[in-house]
Amino acid sequence: MQPLRPTRQEHIDQAHANDSLSLRLESTEPDWALTVMFYAPLHWVSAYLATIDFYPGSHQTRRSAIYSRAELRGLRDPYFFLKDQSEDARYDCTHFSAEDVARFRVQNYAPIAAEALYLIDPENPRRVVVQPLLFDRVLQGE
Repeated sequence: MQPLRPTRQEHIDQAHANDSLSLRLESTEPDWALTVMFYAPLHWVSAYLATIDFYPGSHQTRRSAIYSRAELRGLRDPYFFLKDQSEDARYDCTHFSAEDVARFRVQNYAPIAAEALYLIDPENPRRVVVQPLLFDRVLQGE
């Protein structure tokens, strides 16, 4: 039996769904918001990998791809930062504030999503990734 191979679009849709859920959880459950936020970049990376017909079946295989593919070099630090922080929240009972999560979204998540969308479709000038609400909050200094 052939393993399930989500399409590029299915990964993009899941990344958007995770981002949306993370935003909704941010003020009430920031630790879970961070965990869900990490899974959005996982799907952005998987969406790109699907464009080159590569389907990682595990975190380890995806990790190897991120380290071995030169075009993913710019995603490494923010991706593994979010992965580590989400694991700290899940496994080490580290607590994060809504402000921490909002900062991680701007500093780590948004660059991953923007770069992944560029890799997925470099000709598409519409690379709106993070909800406008987020940028409104950042501009207002919240």
